[in-house]
Amino acid sequence: NIMSGELPFSDNTFDMIVVRQANRALNEEKWEGFMHECFRVCRPGGWLEALGQSTGIAKTGPCGKELLRCLNHILELDHTSFASIESLSGVFKAAGFPDPIHKRYQLPVGPWGGPLGELVYRNGRNYFE
Repeated sequence: NIMSGELPFSDNTFDMIVVRQANRALNEEKWEGFMHECFRVCRPGGWLEALGQSTGIAKTGPCGKELLRCLNHILELDHTSFASIESLSGVFKAAGFPDPIHKRYQLPVGPWGGPLGELVYRNGRNYFE
């Protein structure tokens, strides 16, 4: 449970740590402690892969803009955000991870995006349900 503060592993346990969608569970204050814990349990020369999503939508219309407004309001009430990995670069470096590499991918949402767009749409819909 990443919310407890300490990871239940010894120092230098893992060659690779994969973090997915933690940006919704951790507020900005908790990210710093969590990254220090990840660095503690990561072996020297090991890797941290952090995957997350942002609330940015390219080429959105009025409905998409309203959806983003509502989503960001909900996140503010919960004191969390879809903080992009880029915005956490300083937190990664402060924890000891040198030179974070950022890669951004845009995903289609909906039937126009083919099978991937359908999958992303269903995933998003399930998230809100």
